[in-house]
Amino acid sequence: MDGIEKKRIFYLDIAKGVGVILMILGHVPDLTTASRQFITSFHMPLFFVISGIIINATEETKKEMGIIVKRKLRSIMLPYVVFSVLSLIVEGLCTGILKNGVWEVFWEHLFATVCLAGASVFWFLPALFFGEMIFLSVRKKTSAAFCGILIAAMAVLAYFAHVGENRMQIIYSATVWYPYLHLFLNAVLRVFFAAAFIAEGYFGYQILRKCSDGFLQNLIPGVLLMGVTFVVCRLNGITDMNYMVYNNILLYLVTSLCGSFGVIFLCRALEGWHHTLPVRICMYYGRNSLVVMMTHAPFYIMYIAARVTYGINNHIRSLGQAPLCLLMTCLVLLIEVPVVEVMNRYLPFLLGRPAARRVGIFLSHLKTKKSIE
Repeated sequence: MDGIEKKRIFYLDIAKGVGVILMILGHVPDLTTASRQFITSFHMPLFFVISGIIINATEETKKEMGIIVKRKLRSIMLPYVVFSVLSLIVEGLCTGILKNGVWEVFWEHLFATVCLAGASVFWFLPALFFGEMIFLSVRKKTSAAFCGILIAAMAVLAYFAHVGENRMQIIYSATVWYPYLHLFLNAVLRVFFAAAFIAEGYFGYQILRKCSDGFLQNLIPGVLLMGVTFVVCRLNGITDMNYMVYNNILLYLVTSLCGSFGVIFLCRALEGWHHTLPVRICMYYGRNSLVVMMTHAPFYIMYIAARVTYGINNHIRSLGQAPLCLLMTCLVLLIEVPVVEVMNRYLPFLLGRPAARRVGIFLSHLKTKKSIE
């Protein structure tokens, strides 16, 4: 792997860190509407785009499909099963013992888990796995141009199917069985959108490789793309890839593409700042984005941070809206540190990793310097 590829890993780690921090901020209840519009317009597509970039950079399409499937099952679907089961156990205990919940929601989450729709934040992993499988299967058997056309056609058909399904939901909304069918159909259709975003990253990497590594050469397009995202997202409103709320699908495609590559360009510009604490922190959470994504909401980490934040706001000092949201996000990130370290050190097999690994903030900084050198 040459120097460019090594740097690629660095800026993608930073980008994943930015993405997971934005995801947490997007789940803060008191976030302003404008901020939520901006974050939801691209923060989940960003992870699929990064996946496509990695597929291209590692030349994964040249590997045997059986080997790819086996590795993806271990690294994506095994964590899905582990975290989903643990979450269901916690939810069942809270519902049955603490009476903090209703059994109808528990059974709905159980069904979503079994049919691979994913309860809560867990939807991301099946969408990523099957999205990658669809893209890799098509790309290995077709030319680049035909692959792009075919993946785009699949996404268009999935969108029209989604529109039709929404109308069916209105008709059968009063039935007991349709909400479960709706979960399953959403899971199926969402995969094709994931495949489209993965394709965007795969083909977009060709442009990234031709771009200069200079600070301004990456900062300027990054700022411009984020500017476009900010303007267009205000026209499209709040979106949600999990529930397939896209509003105007064309506007959503613009914000997802511009926002994702805007973040990536900005993170490329930050490569020269790898020694600074904010960049090292982003890189830490980027390398551990799977753990943070899967645990912050289902395992009450966000709930604990919210209780502490509201306690400070009500009894110690009244905070403004922006400081309150930032404090809650920071508390979630701090609570996640011991969770990440325990998982990496003692339970790496639950993440699909063959051996224990511990990556702290300062250790990751040292490894980054070594890889760049």
